[in-house]
Amino acid sequence: MGAAAVTMSACGLGDDVSTKVGNPCDLLTADDIQAAVGQPTTGGDRMADVCAFTVEGGGKFTVGVLRGGNELFDSSIRASGGDGAQVSGVGDRAFFAGNTQFAFFQAVEGDSNVRLDYSGPNAPDQGRMTELGRKAVENL
Repeated sequence: MGAAAVTMSACGLGDDVSTKVGNPCDLLTADDIQAAVGQPTTGGDRMADVCAFTVEGGGKFTVGVLRGGNELFDSSIRASGGDGAQVSGVGDRAFFAGNTQFAFFQAVEGDSNVRLDYSGPNAPDQGRMTELGRKAVENL
């Protein structure tokens, strides 16, 4: 699986105020992320349409929420090269891509897209990212 991590700004919607939905820092806590990555996690600092966390050992984790429904979801999957897996049971549709150095999860729920990105050592696997995605979608 290739390392085709997709950042929020890569979607071309990161600076469009009309695409923002609520506060991404309301979706997950540092404790949620720490449980998934197995390392102390700090932060929860909002930067535009993402909430950024720092994971001990050099990891970075962001949570974002944007409007765009299926169109944004499909665009993100194309940008990743489609190198990943469709995930069932989270939102209307969900997708995961990752390896040992990055993890990317996106779910669409109605007109909202929840995006989770991790880069650094010991990236969370699909199961852990899916659980985080499920919790974030529930907190929309």
